Amino acid sequence: CYTSRVVSSPSAPSFSLKRWTLGRLVCGLTRVARAVPPSVTSGFGVRVGQLIALGSPTYRRVALSNLRTAFGEEWDDARIHAVAREVFGNLGKSAVEFLRLPALSDEEVRRITCYEGFSHLVAAQERGKGTLFITAHFGNWEIMAARMTLDGIPLSVISRDADDPGTNRVINDVRERRGYHAFSRDRSLRPVLQALRRNECVGILPDQNTTDGIFVPFFGRLAATATGPAAIARATGASVLPCFSIRQPDDTHRILIRPPLRLPVTDDKEADLWNGTAMITQAIEEAIRDHPTQWLWIHNRWKRRPPEEKASPSPEERRP
Repeated sequence: CYTSRVVSSPSAPSFSLKRWTLGRLVCGLTRVARAVPPSVTSGFGVRVGQLIALGSPTYRRVALSNLRTAFGEEWDDARIHAVAREVFGNLGKSAVEFLRLPALSDEEVRRITCYEGFSHLVAAQERGKGTLFITAHFGNWEIMAARMTLDGIPLSVISRDADDPGTNRVINDVRERRGYHAFSRDRSLRPVLQALRRNECVGILPDQNTTDGIFVPFFGRLAATATGPAAIARATGASVLPCFSIRQPDDTHRILIRPPLRLPVTDDKEADLWNGTAMITQAIEEAIRDHPTQWLWIHNRWKRRPPEEKASPSPEERRP
């Protein structure tokens, strides 16, 4: 396992310690995940998810608050808590499955994955302008990339670097060993544009809060959302395919490729970016509504608020 060097910083010693601790936990989990027999992988993943929930009251609080924001008017509190527990179980399973990927044979990867809507990808590739896969932190999004690469689909992903350098190297090592590459979202877009010009596929996950971007509706509430996918599609003419890895009851994965989004292209660039970003976000919301236990509700999606929005208590804060 990779190790990382802790850089002393008088301004943030606790942050350095947190990164170091996370790196050690990831290294330890990697060793264990690759050592456990396949027959107990699912149960072990559930236990990992339970430990994440137990060890992070913040994650539990954010998950419950987010679920109440999205479904508070439709679900009772018992269902919200039940879904939150399943979310942590799925998170643990996906983490263990990801770390085990290098140990799986090609036949095993194919056995636990299948496609639905593959013809949409074939048609997109025939256009010759590259393909943007719009997905989310949903199901096991990494195993979807591993299967596509295995089938000869030229694929890269845009991802956020982990805070801990050692953790980041572990994650990217798994990706490289399964044949796909990660572009850092904090660096130049040039490699992304070059890949699309070569008619390759690029996966992007625009389902998290951003410090810039624009505000579009998400579960009935405005959410800060990156305009990058809409801007890239507008500039390149790339096909935009919503694509989600959906965990099945037997812990296999159905890779659902939906029809292409027809993002607007007019003389009004600002309007195109807003409308395109809203369409992309709506596609993600639809997938989450269909399978609410499979999204990463522990992320504070509605953290950044529009400057004109009056301060109001969150659903969590309104609870007695």
